[in-house]
Amino acid sequence: ATSHAFPAERVTKGDLWSAFREAYEDEPFVRLVAGGGGVYRYPEPKAVAGTNYAEVGFELDPSNGRVVVFSAIDNVMKGSAGQAVHGANVALGLEETAGLEFRGLHPVGSP
Repeated sequence: ATSHAFPAERVTKGDLWSAFREAYEDEPFVRLVAGGGGVYRYPEPKAVAGTNYAEVGFELDPSNGRVVVFSAIDNVMKGSAGQAVHGANVALGLEETAGLEFRGLHPVGSP
């Protein structure tokens, strides 16, 4: 998914990193991926293929203050099968990550 937002006040990349880290710090299946020079600069569907992970990233357009947010999931694992297992884990009082920590099918994927 790609979403666009125009904040009422100017924000910096540091503000965005702080907000995203705070929002997702307790979420075991969310990985933040934004910018940089690694293999994947933004969320990449093949990096989450076969996993229950969601990758979320962003970019700030300094010319107009627009924030663009990107996300990627495997819609079978994260979208349905993984969601069922995750929900069952929570309902049964198990560790919520039980059976869902597979790192992915793509050999290079995000860390």
